[in-house]
Amino acid sequence: MYNGSNRGAGGSVLVDPLPATRRGVRRAGTRIAAIAVSHPAEVLTQEQVLERFRSLLAPGGMLIIKDITTEPRFGLLFTELLDRVMVGWNEPLAYRHHREWGEMLTSLGFKVRMVRVPDILPYPHVVIAARKT
Repeated sequence: MYNGSNRGAGGSVLVDPLPATRRGVRRAGTRIAAIAVSHPAEVLTQEQVLERFRSLLAPGGMLIIKDITTEPRFGLLFTELLDRVMVGWNEPLAYRHHREWGEMLTSLGFKVRMVRVPDILPYPHVVIAARKT
């Protein structure tokens, strides 16, 4: 299993297995979980990250993303304030609406399901499950 983190507001990526070997044949991974890795990235690199995740997955493999969506506005402002405290006022942050994530993942060849996640704090969390087709 690979555990990685990006710079900035933090985040982690879990890939299992990467790659798996069975009878000497290298296979792509079957699961990737990405937690809060997208919004500290610049918008232009977010699609590249998703393309990389896709390349690591076998057909039918699952990408799970837990991140922030852009509504409600108060929740986004709360999240941005906390991210700014963590990364500074001049670091780029890039948030997307969960529908945008769905459209981007669909265009990359994923079947997508999304659910909003309630929280005691006003974080606008969303969990996205994307199966590689």
